[in-house]
Amino acid sequence: MPVCPKCHSSNLIQHGNSFECLDCKATFQLNPENIFPTAKITPETRIEADKNSFIGDYTFIHVKLLKMGRNCYIHPFTAIIGGGELILGDNVSIGYHSLIATATDTWKTGKHMSSALPENMRNVVRGRIIMEDDVWIGPHTTITVSPQIPITTIGKGAVIGAYSYIDKSVSPHVVIIPKKQYKIETRKLIF
Repeated sequence: MPVCPKCHSSNLIQHGNSFECLDCKATFQLNPENIFPTAKITPETRIEADKNSFIGDYTFIHVKLLKMGRNCYIHPFTAIIGGGELILGDNVSIGYHSLIATATDTWKTGKHMSSALPENMRNVVRGRIIMEDDVWIGPHTTITVSPQIPITTIGKGAVIGAYSYIDKSVSPHVVIIPKKQYKIETRKLIF
């Protein structure tokens, strides 16, 4: 979360990509050219963004820390949730409608997994997702941490194909293509 440039308070309310300080009533914007107007960033989120990095329209972000290197782009309709940390290297692209979950619920005896319940009734594991330099994430992809390993790293230069589900680390320079969930029928054309 940014701090007020006037009084250095972090007691702020977000309105689109502008912020209002509740202590001194100052209004300011956080890189207005880099955060599109309909992006929603919760007050708990702290953003550290380098040059030429963008957060697209209708993106929802609720993490403790979002750190973006240079030339990153989070495309519209992406959800970055969980209250953990997302660290992006340089030249990272996260495709449309993707879900980045920095936390996961796990079942334990006497615990529940409903997000509507208070955390003391759940077993939430928060973690960190790291995407190294030159990573490309295809649209409609889900990347999450797992209860056993709360740090997921996508290695440098990796390409994650559309509709993938990732819950463990991916080696550098690997291309992931999800398994086909459908049958392709080939027909011979007769002229």
